[in-house]
Amino acid sequence: MSREVYDLYKRTYKCDERESIRFAPMISKIYLDSVKKQRDQYKSERDTLIDDLAWYKAKVERLEHENKRLKRLTHKLTTHRTMWDQLKDWRRDMLEVDKNDTQLIGLGLVMDELEHNWLYKERD
Repeated sequence: MSREVYDLYKRTYKCDERESIRFAPMISKIYLDSVKKQRDQYKSERDTLIDDLAWYKAKVERLEHENKRLKRLTHKLTTHRTMWDQLKDWRRDMLEVDKNDTQLIGLGLVMDELEHNWLYKERD
């Protein structure tokens, strides 16, 4: 019988060493049961952590995929915005050359309407 178990028994039952030898198997079983219970608890916690780890790995993969998709979308939107700004600059430059060009004036009206309806939609 280990010293810890003997001390545990002695504190619990307040008996001498002869009696403690008689109860040694019972004390060992109690100690073994508590160790098994603790082991089972650690196993359960470990299994939970392993499950959590698998869930977090899957979540990281989903977020990385979403991040790539958003980066592509951002690049696409930035490219379209640059093209839009270049078109506006070109139209302005062409209107400086010919202020009476009805097609450029019509294009400007359509562009202004599109910007108002779509680009600044959240500000209204």
